[in-house]
Amino acid sequence: MAKSADAFRTISEVSTILDTPTHVLRFWESRFAQIKPVKRAGGRRYYRPEDVLLLGGIKRLLHEDGMAIRGVQKLLKDEGVRHVMSLATVDLSAEAEEETEAEAAPEVWPASPEPEPEVPAAHFPPDPQDAAPAAPPPKAAWRQASFFDEPAQEAPMALDVEPEAVSSAEIVDLATARGEPIPPALPEAEPAPPISLRLRALSGATLSEAEKATLGAAKSRLVALRSRLAAAAPGRAE
Repeated sequence: MAKSADAFRTISEVSTILDTPTHVLRFWESRFAQIKPVKRAGGRRYYRPEDVLLLGGIKRLLHEDGMAIRGVQKLLKDEGVRHVMSLATVDLSAEAEEETEAEAAPEVWPASPEPEPEVPAAHFPPDPQDAAPAAPPPKAAWRQASFFDEPAQEAPMALDVEPEAVSSAEIVDLATARGEPIPPALPEAEPAPPISLRLRALSGATLSEAEKATLGAAKSRLVALRSRLAAAAPGRAE
């Protein structure tokens, strides 16, 4: 359905009418405070016919007349919005009539051209020297053989060979290998009594003649030793 000249238009429709990208229209809106489209929920813009004509005049000044943005801002301030709107080359009423005529006359799609007949490929007789193509392997051979598909075959055993005798392992005593065990300590013997006590305990009835002679000689040497010690004692004292 064609829109009338007084209808509101979206930013996409204005972009099509002015042949200007939508981001450029948003940029002009940030530079010219006179452009005030109606904004609904979600920030969607709706341009009135006056907004479309103002944008058309700004586009002519910038793109065709070569003015800078500052110059267009000064012109809007000095001459007013109506003057810039009058410079637009957009006719919204003519656009509505064109849309109405376009809807009245439906488009006729051109008939699709008939496809060209296919040219058969050239056929050459086979060369007798060419090897015949190998037949494709059967589907059963496509599957790769697995290790578990067939049971493993054991190696044959010779029947005329006697099995080797298994030698018994030598048992090694770990205690002996580490060293001879330490025998347990013997209980300490009681200390022997002094020799003087043992001499007094001797009895002449229990001694032989040889033992008596030996003890007598020992006694004579001890008496002589005691005499020499007693004689040397005063000299040491001096």
